[in-house]
Amino acid sequence: MDNNENNNIDSNSVNVTPVETPVETSAPAEVATSAPVANAPVEGEPVVNNTGTNPGVVEGGTPKKSNKTVIIAVCAVLVVALGVGLFLLLGNKKEEKPVDDNKTVSNPTSETKSVVVYFSETGNTETIAKKIAELGGFDIFKIEAAQPYLEEDLTYDSDSRARVEQDNPTTRPELAKPIDISKYDTVYLGYPIWFGSAPRIIFTFLESNNFEGKTIIPFCTSGSTGINVSVNEFRKSNPKLNISNGKRFLVDVDDSVIEQFINGR
Repeated sequence: MDNNENNNIDSNSVNVTPVETPVETSAPAEVATSAPVANAPVEGEPVVNNTGTNPGVVEGGTPKKSNKTVIIAVCAVLVVALGVGLFLLLGNKKEEKPVDDNKTVSNPTSETKSVVVYFSETGNTETIAKKIAELGGFDIFKIEAAQPYLEEDLTYDSDSRARVEQDNPTTRPELAKPIDISKYDTVYLGYPIWFGSAPRIIFTFLESNNFEGKTIIPFCTSGSTGINVSVNEFRKSNPKLNISNGKRFLVDVDDSVIEQFINGR
């Protein structure tokens, strides 16, 4: 069979239906929705910056303090507490008072109401006065003359200063400075015996202070003369003085004797 026959068979027996090619129509446009932006902050979650630190949250979220903020706050509290502590410490510190060279306090922590006041030019009475102050825990003051006594003033010569003053009962040597005894109840008054009695400067001291409500306990140093004459002169010059009979001491005396004197025996 030749090729023409084959061609006729194919053309007569096969109905070829042409295939329609569908025409592409435009799909309905979808409504565009906003895609999430990368790294955009979500309300209420921390915002992370490029450095990796957390500066806080967007509005509406719960604030969270960073560790650095907490440390700064704690340091601030400590600084304030330290400042307040220093202020209270310095503010409550008591001002120290200057020490008076002419006043010796044997027991400065106790509120003593007794005081030792003495006059001494050769040191004998001073020795006894300091022992009384030490053993009794009393304050102590020294009586000093505005015009200091020289060695030649204390001789037995008839024209010596001490002799002239003692011969005149009205003589009142001036004090170098006053001694305030207002806060004391008891005054231990010490002096040497000059020509049978107390030096006239002791009378100056007695007349320069108010002894109302106070007790005077005299004591003297002497090799032989007693204390009675001087005490009687004190009472005569001022009958209102509350003054005891007192005691005469030798320079070399045991502490037990002084303790008995302090205790009133």
